[in-house]
Amino acid sequence: MIAKATTHGQLFCATGGTHLTSNDMLTAFESKNREEDIKKLQQSKKEQQFLEKCVVEENEILANNKPVAELSVVELEELLLMHQIPKAKKGNKNDKLVKWKEILLSKKIPSSFDI
Repeated sequence: MIAKATTHGQLFCATGGTHLTSNDMLTAFESKNREEDIKKLQQSKKEQQFLEKCVVEENEILANNKPVAELSVVELEELLLMHQIPKAKKGNKNDKLVKWKEILLSKKIPSSFDI
């Protein structure tokens, strides 16, 4: 509670009217740092789960062994998403095909993630 106290009244209520010690200050400072670290880790976890889902979808699409020209728009979007190409920059089906062919020719490896 001390970490979130911004006014004298809030500090008074958080400490119960007693004096603020250095331990209280260190605890408050560390709790703010921990909350920031937790937020970063949660965001990282979401990104890792998303990339893992993309890998599974990409492997399912590639397991079908379809020629590149026969891939649907949805399949192309999922393949490009695995290589972290945003939807706004994908364009129409022909643009997606060109980008996917470029990726295949360059043998670019998708971004890795830790499990």
